Amino acid sequence: METWGRGIEKICEACKKHGVPMPEYTLHLEDVMVKFTPLGQQNVLKDQNVLINGPLNVLLDVSLEEIVLSAMRENSHITQAQLSRKLNRSDRQIRRVIKELREKGMIERIGSRKSGQWVVK
Repeated sequence: METWGRGIEKICEACKKHGVPMPEYTLHLEDVMVKFTPLGQQNVLKDQNVLINGPLNVLLDVSLEEIVLSAMRENSHITQAQLSRKLNRSDRQIRRVIKELREKGMIERIGSRKSGQWVVK
């Protein structure tokens, strides 16, 4: 948070904008606990670009698999390294998610590692 007042204000504005219930704050002697209520998947994917590039993927109940799939739909030639940087996740996390998506038959790689592309099924 930038400052106490402004950070909380930004969180509340983002919740209102995206139809998320307002967070619940619990004050303790040494800290503040913030509880967010997740939305269902049907409402979350309304604005995929905000979810991928913005802080709302932390606030909402969006799985990393859904975010990776959305990024692959947006750019079928995206590499694992680019996904890692774009989503601010480790290379290992991205490799694990891609492996799981392949095993589920949700994605396929066509072509070579360098010049190939992802097909989201």
